[in-house]
Amino acid sequence: MKNYYVCSKENYLCARQFMSTAHFVDLEDGQILLAAEFSNGHLEDVFLNQPGVSMLPHPLSGETMADYLHKDALKKLLPNIQDGHTSYQVGQLAKKVHPLMGPRF
Repeated sequence: MKNYYVCSKENYLCARQFMSTAHFVDLEDGQILLAAEFSNGHLEDVFLNQPGVSMLPHPLSGETMADYLHKDALKKLLPNIQDGHTSYQVGQLAKKVHPLMGPRF
């Protein structure tokens, strides 16, 4: 399943070989919004433990963007994001910017 992360391009480039698919769009603050699937959970955990990597709530968790750390940076790219949106809905909005950023199950 594709998950969403905010990280630096350097974080992405260092871990790219562990991802089965990955697409990103640039955020104004120098970070990227990354949609990625990892080869396995351990490799995703290694990625998540890197400084500067932040995972959006799991798309099926039902958690919203209300308390997400990088919400303001995402709103600059995707101005229609609302506090009540889930990561799944953020992915649907991101698909308008990059067609391969949409949720995939």
